[in-house]
Amino acid sequence: MKTEAWIYRQYGGPEQLSLEERNLPALKRDQVLVEMAAASLNDWDDGLLAGRPFINRVLNGLSRPKTHVLGCDLAGTILEVGPNTQQLKVGDRVFGDLSSSGFGAFQRKVVVTEKALTQMPVGLSFEQAAALPQAGMLAFHLLEHTDLKPGSTVLLNGAGGGVGTFLLPLLRDRDLRVTAVDKREKWEVLTRLGAETCLDYREIDFTTLPKSFDRILDVMTTHSVADLRKVLAPHGRFITVGGHMNRLLECFLRSLFSRSPKTWQVIALKTNRNLRELAEWVLAGKTECHIDQTFRFEELPKAFETYRQGLFCGKLILKS
Repeated sequence: MKTEAWIYRQYGGPEQLSLEERNLPALKRDQVLVEMAAASLNDWDDGLLAGRPFINRVLNGLSRPKTHVLGCDLAGTILEVGPNTQQLKVGDRVFGDLSSSGFGAFQRKVVVTEKALTQMPVGLSFEQAAALPQAGMLAFHLLEHTDLKPGSTVLLNGAGGGVGTFLLPLLRDRDLRVTAVDKREKWEVLTRLGAETCLDYREIDFTTLPKSFDRILDVMTTHSVADLRKVLAPHGRFITVGGHMNRLLECFLRSLFSRSPKTWQVIALKTNRNLRELAEWVLAGKTECHIDQTFRFEELPKAFETYRQGLFCGKLILKS
């Protein structure tokens, strides 16, 4: 069986993407065939396309990529199931993060292991489902470590992406006072979602503020531990789910060897856990999947160009 897919064979920009027909692998016993309805772009997709940071080349080939079809977040309909599948059947509407299963969401039909997918609840659109898996899980991880009393202060760095826009309403629901850091162009949305104060990192470095925070939640990790300590409350905690590798390593080492009451945590993504719960939160109105723009399947290079400009808020969706 063949499918239409976006292929890349060299690291670089969107110009490396080529829309081609490719042969799908034969279905293994625990795999399913999914017709893609929607997918979303993530930082990991862009990093693998660019081959940066260098860790992406270590994982995916030093000179040329081993994985030729990108795409983590997928939503679609089951077309076929292997004989050993237990939870899913033909016709089920499903969603999930494929980053632990070989990627491949940016193609019309996808062969993937059943365990990477969860049934979509009734009422959730394919676009919402595609926006959820990776950003929603990272937001969930941050929320798990934000056990604060109402009125406590939180700084959210990189608030305007998929993680931050999903997390903000949940922090507001806990009556936390959130300072959101991102471009000024995103402030209107961030304020509506729950930010009390907004800062543009291009205009002010938040580590120079004359105040401290009970939690610093970071998606970008652009600052040193020494600078972050200046704005972390005496018993505060810094928690990050992504960003610059040298800063992440510094935070990780500090978490291992520091005796300071100020806690430093680097949290790794646990794919596809609690997806059903996240979807139910969206349907209940506790939070939302803020979708900035939707692109046709044929417009994936344009979607990557928009992603790299960094002016969107929330998620960019690719729709089949």
